[in-house]
Amino acid sequence: MKTPVKVRNLPHEQWVEAYQGYYVSNMGRWYSERTEKVLKQEPNSSGYYRVSLWVDGKQVRAFTHIKVVELFGDCNGTRIPENNGTLRELHLSIDHLNRDKRNNRQSNLELVSHRENCARKYKIFNFKEAKNYGKRKQN
Repeated sequence: MKTPVKVRNLPHEQWVEAYQGYYVSNMGRWYSERTEKVLKQEPNSSGYYRVSLWVDGKQVRAFTHIKVVELFGDCNGTRIPENNGTLRELHLSIDHLNRDKRNNRQSNLELVSHRENCARKYKIFNFKEAKNYGKRKQN
């Protein structure tokens, strides 16, 4: 797709139609053709950003990080295998490399095994915990 109307693109931003009339960019932004605006995203209870869309009269809630990897690939160009089941069924996860669930840029997302994602999360958690071990909490 060409640059959406009335949208200031980020450097190297590309857009692809994700659903009829709705576009997602490799920078993790959503655009509505009907309203000609970038859509607001809301975090779910786990902190992952998603957007609510109306497709064929039904509400669809799409996770941004999943749609970006599905349509653009991850930071290595690896895409989610098509029509082979969900990420959970494939034992895959999408890792946010900088641990920030709000950063859904293609360059920050990597498709990894669920085991690898858990190991990375555990490693970061233990590092942060070890770094603060024995320190008093500031009030």
